[in-house]
Amino acid sequence: MSDYCVCGAAVRNVWENAYQDLPPEERPAPRWSHVPGSDTRCTDVRLIRDLVPDGQMIRDTAQLMASLNDRARRARAELEGYPAVLAEVTEELARIRSTLDQPDTVRRATLVEVWERLVNGGQLPAAKIIMAMMRETKGDES
Repeated sequence: MSDYCVCGAAVRNVWENAYQDLPPEERPAPRWSHVPGSDTRCTDVRLIRDLVPDGQMIRDTAQLMASLNDRARRARAELEGYPAVLAEVTEELARIRSTLDQPDTVRRATLVEVWERLVNGGQLPAAKIIMAMMRETKGDES
């Protein structure tokens, strides 16, 4: 029967043949070594079949799982609030869109465009008239 180290290399009991003439109860505990020629850097042979899960590792894993469950619960609660937020944003967007079609908004946007063209064209007296009209439109909104 072939045994393997946790590093994956085959191992053998170096005393297996030395104490065969003794009864099993008098034989010394096995002394494991990597099989000669195994390509491993491992210096401490640990048999896979003897590997017992580390208690601290189990506790750490349980703690991480509890943390993960807690984070998942919080994320789920946060996601449940998204439909309400999305509804509010949709309502606000609809309100903004409705204001874009109102005559005062269209008039103000048109006046701003005309004012920019007049200023860029150097026609400042006409731009002052448009500015006064924009102030009137702004006063109507409040």
